[in-house]
Amino acid sequence: MRQEPLPSWVRQFALPVTIVILFLVVPYLLRPVARVLLAIFAGVLLAVFLDGFSALVRKWVSIPRALALVAIILLIFLGFAGLMWIGGAQVADQATGLSERLTTASEKVRSYIGENEWLPRLLSWVSQEGGGKGGILGNITSVFSSTLEALSHLVIIIFTGIYVAVNPAVYSNAALHLLPAGKRPRGREILGELGQVMRYWLLGRLASMTVIGSLTAIGLLLIGAPLALILGVIAGILSFIPFLGPLLSAIPAILVGLTESPKMALAVLIVFAIVQFIESNLITPLIERRAVMVPPAFVVAGQFLMAMLVGFYGVLLATPLIVLFTVLVQMLYIQDVLGEPVKILGDHDNGEDQVERGGSE
Repeated sequence: MRQEPLPSWVRQFALPVTIVILFLVVPYLLRPVARVLLAIFAGVLLAVFLDGFSALVRKWVSIPRALALVAIILLIFLGFAGLMWIGGAQVADQATGLSERLTTASEKVRSYIGENEWLPRLLSWVSQEGGGKGGILGNITSVFSSTLEALSHLVIIIFTGIYVAVNPAVYSNAALHLLPAGKRPRGREILGELGQVMRYWLLGRLASMTVIGSLTAIGLLLIGAPLALILGVIAGILSFIPFLGPLLSAIPAILVGLTESPKMALAVLIVFAIVQFIESNLITPLIERRAVMVPPAFVVAGQFLMAMLVGFYGVLLATPLIVLFTVLVQMLYIQDVLGEPVKILGDHDNGEDQVERGGSE
């Protein structure tokens, strides 16, 4: 007997339901090797970063791609070495001072908590019971429990990034050969779009990290806060994580201010609030003109989900994963299934450079 085709509403809803189920179930099933997989994904992000900057260099100077890639790697290495030579000793000293200050601040906070009956119960629930085994805070900070594991993951990230950046076509072609021959052109288009989206996202994050770190350090210096340099570095690094990053970076800064006085802690809080206001109203709008629009609630929910499943690694890489997930839904479902046009990237030049496509034929 001839099999009847599936109703249109079944075809339309089957893909998003399947995607949601996979998004929830696959991370849980892959928990034993999730950190290694995330390290590999971070290496791919590094490869995208290196490839994007090498392409930018080749626009300015007509040199072979391999030479441009070597130049970028050397430039990054020399820049990092230069920063360490200029301010490495001061950062190291402030890092030691930060540890001592946080110990003092934790004693003050613990003393205050002891004077209130309800706070110890709340703290116990958050750190032990809330969020299952290890608690929410325990899951987020579990990545720091093994220095050897962190170093091994760093090696994976660096070597994966360099090897993929040297010849990305080898890996993209290998992935495309897993598809039927008729689907490979569409697969190549999707891979190209994902790479372009990640380049813009990484460029925006890098710009945001630089501005936030600099403004935070300057603001803390202006109010006379201790350890302003290391706190600015932490704020810049953690701003890689949208929404949660500023909160995580503000906590140690406020605790350090508390070791001086409650007035200093309040001043530190005001500095972070001003920096975040500037970032939200000036930096982010400029970045999002060339970024995939992802609702903030999706990002925060994804960050907490990845924190519960994987820990801090999950929080760190949740946003780029959500961005890629959004693009896949736009191209595989909205375009290919519904046949509707969709804008993948933002409008950079007031309508002159829109990336808007219809469904594939």
